Amino acid sequence: MGQSVLPKLRQDIQIFPATLREQRVFVVSDPLGLTSEPAIIPESHARLLSMFDGEKTVRDLQLGMMHVRGNVIVMEEEVKRFIDELDSFYLLDTGKYQRARERVYAEFAALPVRPAHLAGKSYPGSRQELLDFMEELFHAAVDVSPLPVEGLRALVVPHIDLIVGKRVYARGYSSIRDCEFDRVLLLCTGHNMGDYFFSLTEKDYETPLGAVSTDVDAVRFLGKGMGKGICPVDFPHQMEHSAEFQAVFLRYLFPDKEFMAVPVLCGSFRRTLHIASRPSDVTAIRVFADRLRELLADDGQRWLVVAGVDLSHVGPKFGHSSPAKFMEGEFREHDRILLESLEEGDPGGFFSEIKKVDDRYNVCGASPLALLLELFEGSRATVLDYDVWYDEPTMSAVSFAAAIFGDE
Repeated sequence: MGQSVLPKLRQDIQIFPATLREQRVFVVSDPLGLTSEPAIIPESHARLLSMFDGEKTVRDLQLGMMHVRGNVIVMEEEVKRFIDELDSFYLLDTGKYQRARERVYAEFAALPVRPAHLAGKSYPGSRQELLDFMEELFHAAVDVSPLPVEGLRALVVPHIDLIVGKRVYARGYSSIRDCEFDRVLLLCTGHNMGDYFFSLTEKDYETPLGAVSTDVDAVRFLGKGMGKGICPVDFPHQMEHSAEFQAVFLRYLFPDKEFMAVPVLCGSFRRTLHIASRPSDVTAIRVFADRLRELLADDGQRWLVVAGVDLSHVGPKFGHSSPAKFMEGEFREHDRILLESLEEGDPGGFFSEIKKVDDRYNVCGASPLALLLELFEGSRATVLDYDVWYDEPTMSAVSFAAAIFGDE
């Protein structure tokens, strides 16, 4: 067994530092939800996870375990138990995980609608409680006047926790109360997209306030012949909060309006930073953007574009060695430049700023915002609000903003 190659660690999981009973641990977030409880890994074991790269052997892991224990002898049986424990939580890319993944993909694909995954968790699950919740949330809006309807093109809002971001959500959505539209293009962050640029779904988005119907014809038009640029399954939508939150707001603000949505999740464009000056330099992104423009140019439909995005993610929770407070000047300046690019309708400037820092500040809305700027190049935005949430237990922070695009 000693020379057997270790399986790879799954690439779609997220691992966050935390404190449990005064001990530093790491918590694993699984986008597939394969276990009922999150995996909690002691700090000493977490250091070993990098060895699961598909190249190192069981013997390498045994030596690594001995090293973190101060050269105490570790028997091969204990190494096997450690591997089996990781596999029991579906953390390794093994046959067990692959079979489970295909099962959950098939189960979601068979659903006629996309259920309200976070109802009763991130917001109330009953209709009346949600109405009361949203009414209270909108009281956070201060001095907001709707943009003239004829000038409205797109709205940028957060996807952070609704309570945390309530003021910014309220200011953003209050600005479109008088909007008339037939279709909504949702450009939202896909947090679990792997190497795919986009994910589409034909499913309606359920909410406790009623479903937001999906324009199936538009979705099929966008996806036809796109090949590897589009995720072949719609499972990324299953737990994605960035689009679900927008569906809730739209159904709350427009309870009687008959409209349809086109939900688009945008995966990371990060691997294009060193080969492109802007996203449209990449063929798959350019073709997709061209199709979106064609949809938006349809004179028979009145379109509203909503981008559900957050900005910088900094601190130990997001891979930095320094607390967010120590990086505050840096990431706020980065956000300022990005928002200034929105105000100027400048896709090149936006992407250049992300490239300059190699996305050091983990702007999770970078892809949807870059795509939005490709669609509305030259259109000027008005930034309505900006805020930062500090997660004190992890010494980390997330920034977010609301903005609205008017006519060129």
